[in-house]
Amino acid sequence: MTVRVTELRDTGEEDSLVPLQVAARSHVQAQGTGLIKSGWYERIDELQSVCLAGGVDSPTSAFAFDEGLGKTLDLLRSHSVFVIVGLPGDAAPLRIKLLKFAEAAPKGLFPECLYEKKKKKKKKKKKKKKKKKKKKKKKKKKKKKKKKKKKKKKKKKKKKKKKKKKKKKKKKKKKKKKKKKKKKKKKKKKKKKKKKKKKKKKKKKKKKKKKKKKKKKKKKKKKKKKKKKKKKKKKKKKKKEKKKKKKKKKKKKKKKKKKKKKKKKKKKKKKKKKKKKKKKKKKKEEEEKEI
Repeated sequence: MTVRVTELRDTGEEDSLVPLQVAARSHVQAQGTGLIKSGWYERIDELQSVCLAGGVDSPTSAFAFDEGLGKTLDLLRSHSVFVIVGLPGDAAPLRIKLLKFAEAAPKGLFPECLYEKKKKKKKKKKKKKKKKKKKKKKKKKKKKKKKKKKKKKKKKKKKKKKKKKKKKKKKKKKKKKKKKKKKKKKKKKKKKKKKKKKKKKKKKKKKKKKKKKKKKKKKKKKKKKKKKKKKKKKKKKKKKEKKKKKKKKKKKKKKKKKKKKKKKKKKKKKKKKKKKKKKKKKKKEEEEKEI
């Protein structure tokens, strides 16, 4: 069921307790006739929820309409449907009337409260006037009472609203303070973290530098050691070579000496032989001479 209503006659507040009588047209068939359902809504927000459930944005614009056929106000006039909206305490309910009520529709299809009954002229006018006056007085009294009640309610509501506002303000202030505290804490934490990170970085850098220095020192030491070793090796080699050379020289000298000795010996031997030979010769010669 979808409904749109004008002139809700509320007190200007969103949840005022003003009862509203709304007659609303339900889904209409192809002929354009259908049952009109009426209902009581104790609060405006209830009516709004009904309207929203039916797919209507708000109950502030003014006609009953068919969701299925999607008819506008002008088209609905041709089908002669009308809606009654009003307050139960008023002299007469507000009526938004769409012309040419469906007289051709079968009886019992629409509730009787929606037919606008023609008032028969009564002969006794005096009685009517008296009754009207009494009714008017009663209604005036009722209205006054209602107004007083409304005023009281308004005052109470205003007080409540003020209290609520104060509470809300206090809550907001508290929330703001809490947020500020949280922000400060977060900032402090961030700063601490940053400091820690910086310290760590510095330490790491120092360590790296130390390591590099150590490595350099080690390299230098190694190089020095290598150089020393090389020098030692060279020296050793030189010494060895010198020794070898000396040995060679000595050997050569020895060989030469030996050779010389041999030669001398040979010479001596030769000389001896020669001497012997000479002696022999001499002997022979002497012997021969003797003979």
